[in-house]
Amino acid sequence: MKFLLAADIHIRDTTPRARKDDYWLSQWESWSEILDIFTQRECDFILVAGDLGDKAEWSDWLINTFLRVTEDKIGKKRDIIVVPGQHDLLHHQRSEFHKTGLGLLKQLKMISVLDEQNKFNAQYRSSKESVYIHGYWYGDKLPKREFKTRKDDANRKITRILLLHKMIIKEPLWPGQIATKHIDFFEKHPEFDLIVSGDNHQSIKLIDGRMKGHYRALYNSGSMMRMRADQVDHKPQVGIYDTLENTLKTVYLKENIGEISREHLVADTKRKEMAASIAEARFQPDSSIKIRPKAAFESYFKENKVKKSVKNIIWRSME
Repeated sequence: MKFLLAADIHIRDTTPRARKDDYWLSQWESWSEILDIFTQRECDFILVAGDLGDKAEWSDWLINTFLRVTEDKIGKKRDIIVVPGQHDLLHHQRSEFHKTGLGLLKQLKMISVLDEQNKFNAQYRSSKESVYIHGYWYGDKLPKREFKTRKDDANRKITRILLLHKMIIKEPLWPGQIATKHIDFFEKHPEFDLIVSGDNHQSIKLIDGRMKGHYRALYNSGSMMRMRADQVDHKPQVGIYDTLENTLKTVYLKENIGEISREHLVADTKRKEMAASIAEARFQPDSSIKIRPKAAFESYFKENKVKKSVKNIIWRSME
């Protein structure tokens, strides 16, 4: 069997602050390209390791567009297998899943949702192989398991795939980040032939072919879109995993960088500097020094051309 591997699609009807292009159009172009790759590479299923949506609740506009684009490309065959990420879950609660965009897509039979906790897993068989897919939602605990055989009763090859939404990293994404290293997770779970993870928006690919006849891999596609200013160098991609050939190939999406801007970061820095200056003007460490906060603020406002709405908020906070 052949699987297209993806994660962190983050379908949305808003534009990330770092993007200056027509993001609505760009995301549908990328999603359409993924569906085209699925068809062209003759894949059997698409595996999405969480965060198909950017928010748990989808607008009617978003749902309808997703349905139209997806059905136009691959029809309505439930070839998309998903585990929910934190962005897909309302308040991160399983009990609220039926209220989410994913919950509706499941009811409409557009996607299949795996849930190891409730034993909703996928099993597919052909004359040559049996494939088992184990799905874990965001926040699920993954137990250590042992599967003693790699052949079933009919002497078919068994392939076990783990699909989960968990922060797995190659290197810390920021100073002091505490997360599971990809090599540690990979070595801890040798019971799976393929581990497909999501949540980390950077791409990771790890292959171990040391054991004869036992090919193992871990794949984290990273996000479908460049959504942040620090993703300028990110290369959106999907994986193609062939269970019979024991191969994992990377397919890069077309260069669709869009106009990524850092202007909002500069604006944030200026706001922080302004807040620090205001705090310094209002709270002097030497209480013997008499200051005139209002005059200091007015001077700062005039010098930095602060908007009236911002000034009103500050004045109200001082009342």
